[in-house]
Amino acid sequence: MSAPATSAPATVFSTHLDDAVLSAAARLLQPGSRAVTVFAGPPPGGLPSTVWGRVTRAVSPAQRHGERLEEDRRAMEALGCPALRLDVPEIEYRPGDLAKIEFGPRGVRQDEIVERIAEEVAPLVAESSEIWAPAAVGRHLDHLAARDGVLAAWRSHGSSVPARLYADLPYSIQYGWPSWVTGAPDGRYLDAGAWLEGELAGCGLDPSLLVADVRELDAEMRRRKETAVLAYQTQLPSLHLGPDDSRRWRHLLSHELSWRLTA
Repeated sequence: MSAPATSAPATVFSTHLDDAVLSAAARLLQPGSRAVTVFAGPPPGGLPSTVWGRVTRAVSPAQRHGERLEEDRRAMEALGCPALRLDVPEIEYRPGDLAKIEFGPRGVRQDEIVERIAEEVAPLVAESSEIWAPAAVGRHLDHLAARDGVLAAWRSHGSSVPARLYADLPYSIQYGWPSWVTGAPDGRYLDAGAWLEGELAGCGLDPSLLVADVRELDAEMRRRKETAVLAYQTQLPSLHLGPDDSRRWRHLLSHELSWRLTA
């Protein structure tokens, strides 16, 4: 007798080994979700310590990669979410790729890595009921490449699967959540919404094609997200995240924001 059919998963593509948990934990907590980390590949052998590695006190790239995989395993266990990890190294482990990146009036081009990502994620997109990708707020090169690669695969698939972009955290709360996210008024001399809209346009998106969806986390979701986020001990200090930074920590755990793609 054949095995019973299972429903297609909702796939949340995480740029690095923390981004999906930081930015889309509410989606990962729903049954039928899975996380796919794009840049989870190991560093090449013999790679010297990177700047980010020294900042975060890594003993070596290889050891830190192993530590981050274990952190991600614990975080996903806390959320009860299955996870896949692609074998693509992140930008700090691809120093030669910096010479291939083109900067121009229309933004950043990373053709080779975007094509590789699109090819690797295409089967995962095709088998998904819904896909989530980073919006690339903050304009980190890996976030841009992950977004563009996933969307390239999505469009090649015919755009038949619903797609969302999630607001990258903690980048998206540089000035706190906009008032239309929390319902609380902005400060007299601060418009976080104007900054976020400008950031979306600046990272190559058309805000008019995005339909915002705000998710307020309830107490149980906050508890489980907090447990999962705290697993990423090697990254939190450098991201200025953690309970000691009460304002950012509160924003991180209170709401999540995504946009439905309409084209």
